Amino acid sequence: MDIAVRQFLEGQGYEIGERLGWGGFAEVYRAATPGGVPCAIKVSLDRLDADSPAVKKELENLRLMMGIMGHPNVVGLDDIWVVDG
Repeated sequence: MDIAVRQFLEGQGYEIGERLGWGGFAEVYRAATPGGVPCAIKVSLDRLDADSPAVKKELENLRLMMGIMGHPNVVGLDDIWVVDG
């Protein structure tokens, strides 16, 4: 995990644990929210161009997913951040 991303997340109160896995786009870490709730944090392996239409569309889709809560077949999404690209 990039040090700027780790510092940002820890500054938000998240406790970052071990890396659970990775793929072509991102890596996933075991974590805990500021309230101690277990969670997973997915971090892009590459910098994101926030001006890219594809990235803007993906962020828009992720924000829409945040509105889907409580469905038994959908993993919850609590928040998204763009940190230092």
